[in-house]
Amino acid sequence: MNPLHDPEARKELSDHLAWLWEEVRMALVALGKAREAVEALEEEDRLERAHARAQEVLEPAVREEA
Repeated sequence: MNPLHDPEARKELSDHLAWLWEEVRMALVALGKAREAVEALEEEDRLERAHARAQEVLEPAVREEA
């Protein structure tokens, strides 16, 4: 007899697949949050580099004014 015709085997397989799907779903949520965090860090890095560059450009002008 084919195991898939056995109601108990089908239920066990269904439960296992449901558990696996939930694990995959949670992993996808975690990956999405990790991606958001990386993007935020990259944006912060860009802002820090822009700030540092602005200071490099503006400090000599401020010193000349003083």
